[in-house]
This record gives sequence, structure tokens and C-alpha cells, in this order.
Amino acid sequence: MSEFLLSVDCSSGWTSLGLAEDGRGVGELNLRTGRRQSELLPVMVDFFLHTRSLTVSDVSLFSVAVGPGSFTGIKVGVVFTQFLAWAEGKRVIPLSSLEILAMDAPCTEEMALPLLWAGGGKIYAALYRNKDGEILPEESFPEGAYSPEEVSERIARRRDGRSIRGVTDEPERIKKLFGGSLPWTIVRGMPRGIAACRLAWSRRDDFCTPEDLKARYFRDPAIG
Repeated sequence: MSEFLLSVDCSSGWTSLGLAEDGRGVGELNLRTGRRQSELLPVMVDFFLHTRSLTVSDVSLFSVAVGPGSFTGIKVGVVFTQFLAWAEGKRVIPLSSLEILAMDAPCTEEMALPLLWAGGGKIYAALYRNKDGEILPEESFPEGAYSPEEVSERIARRRDGRSIRGVTDEPERIKKLFGGSLPWTIVRGMPRGIAACRLAWSRRDDFCTPEDLKARYFRDPAIG
């Protein structure tokens, strides 16, 4: 019997769903839903699974982006996935929204710098290295909420000579925060459901129970 994994990501203005069958990505649905995530997510999941003649009961394992990102979006995604997993008695794999976004960076780049709007002049960011097409955490630049100056300073302190490419779903908005010219490029990317499935499957042993699932905001949700 096949093992299906369903991924959910509402951490930005996108609502992204992904489906893997025995570790192989078989489908995704990525829509720019904005503030309508709580309204559209249940409908999207039902439709998405129906296209593969599946129901929620056929899903063996769930994954969800737990942050950082939009406070409301993260809450919607986490609570909804938590309820599905609890109702079906299934496990959940928590994922970083920045890692998911980093996986949309061109694999020819050695370092991926995912950037998400955080409000209040801050950016959610982290730095990851690309090795053989796989994004791996770069511990010297952990995920968090940073000012543009802090991001630039952390990158300037690097001396390994590896190229860096920023990836964000809002390049124009992010570029304005930095101002002037940058020593690295910023390209448009998106949190794709297939990427989330691939990441979740590689970490399927790092699951938690629905009750233990926690969001990671990094900032006061009342700010920005």
C-alpha cells in the first residue's frame, strides 16, 4: 500500500499544498490567496486530494510550515494541519518556511538566502548552502528576524567566496528595504508544495504528535 504525505504551507501570501507518494512528489497546488487562507485552505485540500482520488484518511503523514512568516498564515496552517492529524491519528513533520523557500533558488547557486517580509523594517532570513542540488542549513546564519543592515553585515563577514542568491516572493518590496546596489542578486521565488514534500520526506523521522506541534514566529505578532 502506498504511503502518502501531504504538505501545507500558509506562511506567506501563498497557500501551497504538496503531495508525495512513497517519497516521490506527485502533485502540488500553489495559489496566491493573501488573507483568504482560512477560508480557502479546507476547500483547496479537499479539491487537491480529490484530483488524485484520495481523501484525508488516505494520508499517512502530514507536514506543515511552522514559520517564520505571516502570523495569521502560520496560525491558519498549523491549526488546520494539527486538526487533520489529530482527527486521523497521524504524525506531523514541522518545517521551516525559509528552508522551503530556499529550495526554489536555482540549484547552480552555492548559497541560498531566503527572505520574507517581517514588518517593522525587519526581514525573516537565513542562509543555506546548496550541495549536489540539496539545500542544507548553514549554521553560521541561522533563521531569524533581522534588519537589512544585520543581514548585510552577516554576509559581509563571510570569507568563503561562495556565491549567494537571495530568493523571495516579494523582490521589489524587499529590495526597497536594502536600498542601493547589493553584492548579491535577489530573484522571485515561491514556497512550492513539491519542495515542502521533498524536504518533509527527508525528515520523516523528525515527526511530532499534533499536540506537540508549535509555531515559530521569531517576533511579537503584534508588530508590523
